[in-house]
Amino acid sequence: MVRSHIRVARHTVSVKIIRVETGGIRLRIVTPPRDLAPFITAYYHRSHVRHHGRRLASTRMGQSARGCGKVYEAAIGEAAMQQLPTAVISGPTSRVTRLGIADGEFWGVGLLPLGFARFVGVPASMHADRFCDAARNGPSNLCGR
Repeated sequence: MVRSHIRVARHTVSVKIIRVETGGIRLRIVTPPRDLAPFITAYYHRSHVRHHGRRLASTRMGQSARGCGKVYEAAIGEAAMQQLPTAVISGPTSRVTRLGIADGEFWGVGLLPLGFARFVGVPASMHADRFCDAARNGPSNLCGR
């Protein structure tokens, strides 16, 4: 199901909401308002009611995500799958990202390089091809850098 309209009258912004449900996965993607588009690709919420194993995803820009579930793991490139922390920040990837997710909910914000610099406070390239525990390290010391 795709909804291509929503107006928030208080701020007079227009966004697009995309909803998809298939095979135990519910996905909702919301595009940012025009003034945030240089920084953010999308806001998203995923619900998984069954294990979906190791799915392949394309290379991507940075993101901030928070999730809780029976399985919440990922790997970049050929690296071994690793358990992700509840709150994760990742920089852009130059290799395929594999995800293992099950029985939980996950929220995220896709960050473009300008968004990474603006909201995280460092260049996205400093965290390329890695996942960082945002809750433990905080934005000023992500990935121990």
